[in-house]
Amino acid sequence: MGAYDRVSGTEWLWYPHDGPLPLTLVKAIKEREFIVAQNARFDQLIWEFVAVSAYNFPQLPAEKWYCSAAQCRVNAIPSGLDNASLFVTGSRGKLSNGKALIKLLSIPNADGSFNEDPVALRRMGEYCLQDVRATEEVIASTRPMTANEHSDWLVSEKINDRGFKADLELAQLCSDQAEEELGELSTVLNELTNGAVTAVSQVARVKKWFMVGLSPDVIEKYLTRTVVDKKTKKESVKVSFDKGARAGLLAAFKHGQVNLTNEQAEVLSIVEEGNKSSVSKFKKFILLADAYDHRIRGAYMFAGASQTKRFSAKGLQPHNFRRECIKANRVEHAKEMLRKGQPHQIEDGTGVMDVLSKLLRPTIMPEKGHRFVVGDWSAIEAMVLPWLADSRGGEKVLDVFRSGRDIYVETAKGMGMTDRQIGKVATLALGFQGGVNAFQVMARAYGLHITDDEAQEIVDAWREANPWAVAFWRQLDMAALNAVKYPSVWYSAGKLKYIFMSDLLGGTLLCQLPDESVIQYPQARIDMIETPWGALKPAVTYAKAGILPKAGEAEWPRSTLYAGLACENGTQATAASILRDALFQCDTDETPVVLHVHDEIILEVPTELAQTSKSILQDIMETPPEWATGLPLKAEPNITTRYGK
Repeated sequence: MGAYDRVSGTEWLWYPHDGPLPLTLVKAIKEREFIVAQNARFDQLIWEFVAVSAYNFPQLPAEKWYCSAAQCRVNAIPSGLDNASLFVTGSRGKLSNGKALIKLLSIPNADGSFNEDPVALRRMGEYCLQDVRATEEVIASTRPMTANEHSDWLVSEKINDRGFKADLELAQLCSDQAEEELGELSTVLNELTNGAVTAVSQVARVKKWFMVGLSPDVIEKYLTRTVVDKKTKKESVKVSFDKGARAGLLAAFKHGQVNLTNEQAEVLSIVEEGNKSSVSKFKKFILLADAYDHRIRGAYMFAGASQTKRFSAKGLQPHNFRRECIKANRVEHAKEMLRKGQPHQIEDGTGVMDVLSKLLRPTIMPEKGHRFVVGDWSAIEAMVLPWLADSRGGEKVLDVFRSGRDIYVETAKGMGMTDRQIGKVATLALGFQGGVNAFQVMARAYGLHITDDEAQEIVDAWREANPWAVAFWRQLDMAALNAVKYPSVWYSAGKLKYIFMSDLLGGTLLCQLPDESVIQYPQARIDMIETPWGALKPAVTYAKAGILPKAGEAEWPRSTLYAGLACENGTQATAASILRDALFQCDTDETPVVLHVHDEIILEVPTELAQTSKSILQDIMETPPEWATGLPLKAEPNITTRYGK
């Protein structure tokens, strides 16, 4: 074990054969407020289940642990130690022989014994100590987590420890059925394309085969996309054959708006069907579930989305599950049909892969004698955005929510339209300075298919009806620019504030949220950026730490903090603060959280406590924190025997 005490400056390297831990190390462990480790939960588990029992290490309360990887994430830099060290120092802090040493010393031999070669063990000790030094260098160069951030991290780890239970029988049935169906679909695809495409996953081959038979006007109308480079803001035109483009073309064919051959239409349908359900997700249920209690643990990463500090997921990633799903009371019927090899009997007129994708959420189930209580905030980002704008126009939008009126209907009315679906897509797509492309992407996701000219008219109408949003974007742009231009001075935009700290990570722009927490943009500066229409304008750019620099590049890839992105970041980060506040309040025996997905919180409680827990959860979710007074939060939890809508 390698260790370093920041107070005394003492460094230790301890091996099990050395005997008891040095008394000075034991004293430091007991006296210090925190024990810091990179990915601390791993170290904590080793400490609790190996070191305490086998080597008489002192027992530590969970509150004493502190994760330096989480500190990296709240600073918006890489959380992996090697890349974090590269970001803050310009060189990698880990020794390159680490993986080889771990493989050599940590994997047991066939007889269960371990390699105890003294030379290799000494090298492992040096590797561990160098990790400690690199960790110390990283945490000394970044902003420490606040007390609230550390508390929220602890709550997140409790949720990870509880985990959620998987119906492994259903997962296996779905996995087997998906494999069989994919094989059949691939066979048909091979025949239809005369061997040009042999598997539904070969989208590039499908595109190549498909484009040969399409007329230029169809390609231009349905597959051509205008793309704006996030760094340079330059527009370029490309032919897209992604999921949205395929769905749009297929929908246009079904509505008689485009002519396709029968073979082309069938190929499109097969590719769509084959990509609706991921076989790997059902396999991951089986792979990741604990063999003893079938629960999956460690799914969440605190502040995993670094620019907003939202949670991200790893492993199974329930965030990516399809929202539409089979009802809980139909799951046993679905399992019976799968056992009989009759998946088409689960839902009339629905393809097999489509049905399987609807079974992803219901594969998560409560323990016997328990129920899920699922709370879902209604249109939380659509509320947070006008609230952050802190303007008379924003208040009028909030009044729609307060009165219980349908925000999507009212949005359509404000644009002089009556179509609720258009109002919904406009509300969801245009608040972050989105244009035609943003509207069309969202429209296709909701099955709405219109021309780009019609989309432009909707964008213009929405902005004319919501001048408060346009004004807020301008405020955000000016506040960020002024903050970087004049360091250590606060600049406001609505309820958000910006300040530039020259001495943090090479100059970091901080955005303070209404709860006084911050999100960060490291290595920020002002660059001249070319606009889509060819003019140059000053803009704040920052290091995009999630993307590694290419070999030979001196600096990290950069992103532009244009007004729409600042608006999106601020809105999503504020919504994430509301979620973390609710998770903290739910950290009790009556409201134990086992899942949270975007704007949902899922409790697992004994059946007899379900109604009580439902009332408590609704009160928590609908009562805004003190710092969010005036935000009309709405959530109506439901009780269910499976996870789903």
